[in-house]
Amino acid sequence: MTRKRKGADLPSDYARCNGVGDESEGWREGCEDCLRRTSPRPERAWMIDPPAVIAFFCENRIGEEFDQFERKRQQPEGA
Repeated sequence: MTRKRKGADLPSDYARCNGVGDESEGWREGCEDCLRRTSPRPERAWMIDPPAVIAFFCENRIGEEFDQFERKRQQPEGA
């Protein structure tokens, strides 16, 4: 399976997801760039199932904004 990534990767302690869809038929909205699907998987990874029904958005989705959040969180105070 080809995984498109733009730089951000999840730490190994975050659960991964296979998403809904595929490269040929397309992904369900939010699955295409979700880091749970696109980040490299450690040898032993927790897996979650995608929600069966999505009303407005997937509550499990982790998007590219995660990388920005992690950088801010890891900066020492006063930096």
